[in-house]
Amino acid sequence: FDTDHIERILKDAFEEWRIQIRTISSFNEAIFSIWSGSGTYLAVQGEEGFSSVKKAAQQKIQQILSDRGKHIESMEAVIEYSLSEETSAEDYSLFILPLYSRSEQKQLGFLCIAVTKKRVSEGFADLLISSKYHYLSCFYRRFEHLFLADMLHIQKLSDNENRRRSILLQIVQRMQEKMDVSAVLEEVFDSVAFLFPAVNLTLYMSQDG
Repeated sequence: FDTDHIERILKDAFEEWRIQIRTISSFNEAIFSIWSGSGTYLAVQGEEGFSSVKKAAQQKIQQILSDRGKHIESMEAVIEYSLSEETSAEDYSLFILPLYSRSEQKQLGFLCIAVTKKRVSEGFADLLISSKYHYLSCFYRRFEHLFLADMLHIQKLSDNENRRRSILLQIVQRMQEKMDVSAVLEEVFDSVAFLFPAVNLTLYMSQDG
């Protein structure tokens, strides 16, 4: 993975996702955050009380990453932690949802959701799973848009290069038709000015003898 690209897409998808799920009543007063696959905090929704949640999430994510080689978490896993009374967020439950790629099941990042304990009811885990896959759909939509933009950029560069080579071939052909030195030099200057309009070209000539 290109880490910079993935982290950028994680953040962009998070912005789209959090706007779309804010009408869900079970998520009232919730604190959402997105983390990279290496456990780096990227973005948050719900700043109030986040410092305590952030500290707990960071510790739990690092624990998950360090234990990854010992056992493989289910791709459907919702990992729940009750925040201790030592924090200012003791009324919250923290849910960590690991995010994996579709094909190779590589770690993309972590979606963390902290909700007040009174909001956690029967069926809440299913809501979290649905929210996770909704987020992944936002992620892959952003990924596909970026991929297409890169492809179009590469195609544009290729078209520009082909056009430049075609012009150079035409220039060489015209120069081969000219025998007069002044005419050839004039063709060179005109061609360079056409291809590179910002270039200031000066020619110095020496005469042997």
